[in-house]
Amino acid sequence: MVGQSNGVARQVDSTVHQTVNRYYCSLDSIIDGSHVMVYGSNGWTFPVQDVNLTLRYPPDDKEEILHDDDEEYIITGFKVILFIDGPSSEGYIMDGGVLQETITLSFISSQLTSLSYEFWLYGARKDTPGLTLNSHYRLC
Repeated sequence: MVGQSNGVARQVDSTVHQTVNRYYCSLDSIIDGSHVMVYGSNGWTFPVQDVNLTLRYPPDDKEEILHDDDEEYIITGFKVILFIDGPSSEGYIMDGGVLQETITLSFISSQLTSLSYEFWLYGARKDTPGLTLNSHYRLC
């Protein structure tokens, strides 16, 4: 029988998420040449607590993960999916943003015991036709 070893069934662990939140902002559909620059995911379980998840590009340890030509790119969008065992979360752009070179996102949730996320950051080369760095424009 599938899932048995020596005639004894093995239990498969699962995670139940009370809430799935999707945060999204993008110019990808109108910018030719935009693509995924960064993808990341992680998850934790812990005693009940309030959580502030911060995602940043470029990261503090940028020398370890960035390519030589990453400074030639501008952010065109992001998508974050949060899986939490609490009722809700709130997301904020704390610094930078779409059409800028940097972004800092903060997601705040209360009374959690587990959190996991998936993160996509989209970008295009600064010399892409029709794309202009704009530090005064707030898309999202």
